[in-house]
This record gives sequence, C-alpha cells and structure tokens, in this order.
Amino acid sequence: MPSREALIRQLVDQWLIKAQADLDAAMALIEYEGELWAIVAFHCQQSTEKYIKAELTALQIEFGKTHDISVLLDRLNEKKSKLADNLRPAEALTVFGVQARYPGDGPDVDQAEAKHALDLAEMVARLIWDELEE
Repeated sequence: MPSREALIRQLVDQWLIKAQADLDAAMALIEYEGELWAIVAFHCQQSTEKYIKAELTALQIEFGKTHDISVLLDRLNEKKSKLADNLRPAEALTVFGVQARYPGDGPDVDQAEAKHALDLAEMVARLIWDELEE
C-alpha cells in the first residue's frame, strides 16, 4: 500500500495536470482568431484555482469546494503567507470562474483583459512550480 506521502503527491500531481491543461487551453485560445477572450479568461481562472489547490494539497490544508481564489489564498496564508501575498493579484480572476459561465452574468472580456488574465495565470503556475520543487 502506498504511503500517505505518496498518496498526497499523487493527488498533487493530478491537480497539476488539470491546472496545466487549463493553462495550455488558454494559451492556445488566445491565438485563435475568433476572439474567444471570455473563454481564455475562464481557463486562466480555472488554471489558477487548480494550481493553488495543488499547493494546498501538498501542504495538507483543506479547502472545500470553492472557486473563489481569495478564499483559497486565505487558506494558503495560514502556512505560506509570502506565497499567498505574491499570488494576491490573481484574485482578479475569480470573476471569470463562475459568472462567466452564464449568459448575461459574466464580464465582457476584451483582448487586453484576456492577455492580462493569461499573464496572471502564468505567474501563478511559475510560483507554484517553484514552491513544489523546493
């Protein structure tokens, strides 16, 4: 039977795979000529959420079912306040995670906002990978 540490690492890896898939989707869609800016922003939020959940899982911090990046960062702040502070700009992505799923509820997203969302998601990915590789 695998050790507790091995099981935790397996779950972390599963979060990382999902997070990277969303980031890859956002990077591909930003190049698409059909102006899918809201979908890019949605995948950036999803990637960010999943990267943070990977770190929380590695730290064995429970986080419940939430899409709110602020809530996740508050949980992360309990053990890694500097990392949480560095990730705070990504809180701006939360609006793209839930509201954007429903017609009329989500923000209108233009190309500049989509690029900014992608910059934030890439920053989160980089910082989380750095933490997990330590």
